[in-house]
Amino acid sequence: MKEFIGFENYVRLAGDPEFWNSLLVTVVYAVGVCLLSVVSGLGVALLLDAPIRARGFYRGIYFLPAVTSSVAAAIVWKYMLDPAGFVNTLLAQVGIAGPDWLQNRWLALIALTLLTVWKNIGFNAVLYLTALQALPHGIYEAAQLDGASGWQRLRLLTIPLLSPMTFFVVLQALITSFQAFDLVYVLTGGGPRGGTEVLGMFMYREAFRLGDFGYGTAIAFVTLVLVLGVSLVQWRASGAEGERR
Repeated sequence: MKEFIGFENYVRLAGDPEFWNSLLVTVVYAVGVCLLSVVSGLGVALLLDAPIRARGFYRGIYFLPAVTSSVAAAIVWKYMLDPAGFVNTLLAQVGIAGPDWLQNRWLALIALTLLTVWKNIGFNAVLYLTALQALPHGIYEAAQLDGASGWQRLRLLTIPLLSPMTFFVVLQALITSFQAFDLVYVLTGGGPRGGTEVLGMFMYREAFRLGDFGYGTAIAFVTLVLVLGVSLVQWRASGAEGERR
């Protein structure tokens, strides 16, 4: 019969430097993914909403990463970022000595962030595109008649009107970041030296590699509480902003 240890795992978690490193990595990763998801998703949606030829073809191309296997995508990126891979070969063509991307703590985290954003760019673009097509065209015509430039219409009309969708995109990117595992496992394995060991990877290592399922469960529960807490704060902030309008 196993001994019940109560909150001992949570006490251990609070004093574990590896947990705090994992939490810091996850927060930095989540912030990067959220910001780039909004910018890239909105940017691609604006391009795909423009009256261009073969628009349906381009929409399919941008959505392709979203339906690509995460494992396959991570393997391709891993080979591309190899010291002798495509990226460094391309840099060598312009006289730049490419680094060892996945053996540098911060470069590996940047690569993981970009991979995650690229993987979800089509999904985010579709969300924004749906919201863009639902916006009332009358206010744009009125603004154009009043002499508002394209940049002014984007900054003063489009972006504020899309704030509910932006909230959803950020929330979805946040949850994706805190649940990240497969891309991390294949691309970096949590390395180098814990530089990409997000909470999901940390939980996997403790529970399934080291066999400490109680500690792994504590990590999972803390991750859930963090996601719920940040989501609630963001939801309240979004509601308060909507009331001010």
